[in-house]
Amino acid sequence: MSEYEKVPRGKTLLEVLEEKHKLPVTIFKYTICAPCLKPLSRTFRPSVVLQAARDNWRLPALFFCPLCKTCAAKYHRGGRNKSTVVNAFWEFIEKEAAQ
Repeated sequence: MSEYEKVPRGKTLLEVLEEKHKLPVTIFKYTICAPCLKPLSRTFRPSVVLQAARDNWRLPALFFCPLCKTCAAKYHRGGRNKSTVVNAFWEFIEKEAAQ
């Protein structure tokens, strides 16, 4: 399971990463729903954008991943549903990084 770090009020995740690593942050934007791998388009629009960063990577990276309505609903319900979506998201990121 991933560990979460709260972003202080008035700051963005990008600012926190830049301060912590003293390096420029690489931003990755995706056009698919990472948990279910559905392609998103004008007709199949994202409902929510999940912003996340890995703390244990050497270079700072910020991931913007849109979620479809189904995955967004699971995420907002919380509990096991939320952890399932978050774990599927990180599995997708790990596979992308391995390539």
